[in-house]
Amino acid sequence: MANFRLLILAAAVAGAGTAVKAELQICNDTGQTQSVSIGYKGDDDWTSEGWWNIAPGDCATPVTGDLKKRYYYYRAEVDGGDFEGENYFFCTTTEEYTIVGDTECEDRGYDRESFTEIDTGETATAFTYRITEAETGGAADGGEELGLEFCNETAETQSVSVAYEGDDGFVSEGWWNVEPGDCATPLGGALKKRYYYYRTEVQGAPSITGSYNFCTTPEAYTITGDSDCEARGYDTEGFAEIDTGPTSKFYSVAMTTDQGSDVSEEPSAPVETEAGAGLRICNETDNAQELSFGYNGAEGWTSEGWWIVDPGECVEPALDGTNRRYVYYRAEIGGGPFEGQNYFFCTTPEEYTIIGDSDCEARGYDREDFREIDTGSTLGTFTFTLVRDEDLPMTDPGPTADPTPEPEPVPTPEPTPVPGFDFGEGSGTVGEDPEPEPEPEPEVAPEPEDEPRRTIRRGGSRG
Repeated sequence: MANFRLLILAAAVAGAGTAVKAELQICNDTGQTQSVSIGYKGDDDWTSEGWWNIAPGDCATPVTGDLKKRYYYYRAEVDGGDFEGENYFFCTTTEEYTIVGDTECEDRGYDRESFTEIDTGETATAFTYRITEAETGGAADGGEELGLEFCNETAETQSVSVAYEGDDGFVSEGWWNVEPGDCATPLGGALKKRYYYYRTEVQGAPSITGSYNFCTTPEAYTITGDSDCEARGYDTEGFAEIDTGPTSKFYSVAMTTDQGSDVSEEPSAPVETEAGAGLRICNETDNAQELSFGYNGAEGWTSEGWWIVDPGECVEPALDGTNRRYVYYRAEIGGGPFEGQNYFFCTTPEEYTIIGDSDCEARGYDREDFREIDTGSTLGTFTFTLVRDEDLPMTDPGPTADPTPEPEPVPTPEPTPVPGFDFGEGSGTVGEDPEPEPEPEPEVAPEPEDEPRRTIRRGGSRG
């Protein structure tokens, strides 16, 4: 089997982050190109076909149209090497082939090789199967463990769904059935993101969920985009966050009974709180701070402003009455500059509530950078304090009068005040490795509410 497999040019090769279609899709989550062959029950007899060369991170579609069978079989090789299949045998050749019949392979001039079963479920018309390092004889890069693994330490079979930020936006995929005591690796290869999200169910009932919403279906699925789920024919369900750390290539999640016991009957519903509860911002600078906030709300990424917080005072923005772990903020002095992080939201100089963080200028808004606040949880009240910084004092020194001339008759220009601020004292801390900039679908900004919800509001323009 030394010959390298030939790519079947007619195969539709796509990235892992494509919307689900009626087809059998096989994705390569390993660090090496996989040559894949498939077997299935055809109209006349058992049939085998090969080979599809699938690069790391890519997918191929050996079967198009609605799936008519529950069981398919595959074999994956690297440079014609060994593959430890199950007790299912089909005829193959080293070149591109389609062979009808799975018996008398050698007598007909073919090889006889083992394949592994793919169970697409009882009613699935589309299915995505991911080849991982564990299935192909070990990890790449000298045996280093790679990927996102889930291990089931409960007494029941856990159905796992995952979500992550792909090239074209957020992607959700499911389901992987993990038996008690077993592990599964939905995402193979070295991890490229710090944050991933997952949901587990037992016989269709939630066991581990969270406050991050993604699109799902009861059947096997791959869905690009995390908004307008119902309008696109999907469900919206809550996922829990996984922080793999700033440099991890491999992360294992242990699913335990304790995790499941914290799930409510309706985990995806917002946690309603009293107005103002959840987040408190206190100003320990010498200037009144004008605050604006961004957050992932019920209708998508949302930004609101402005609250004025005088020196020594605090404000508790309600932000739609929901506790959440991550909130983003922008603070200005007299409409002045602010050095944010790589999180962008839409703003206006006047009081505003804007749904959506994309196409800001096209919708008549400004696009400005915000900083992240990690409250650590979605329970209780978290206090974050704005403080002065030695390099960027939160005071406006104003221009210097009567500048001293140089020996040459060229006057020294007046210095430009650089108001600004940093943060970090108090009970709030800033994460060292920010999450990627959110990119939800653009939405139309709502009409202003009849009664403002803010306790302190600035008036007039920032001009």
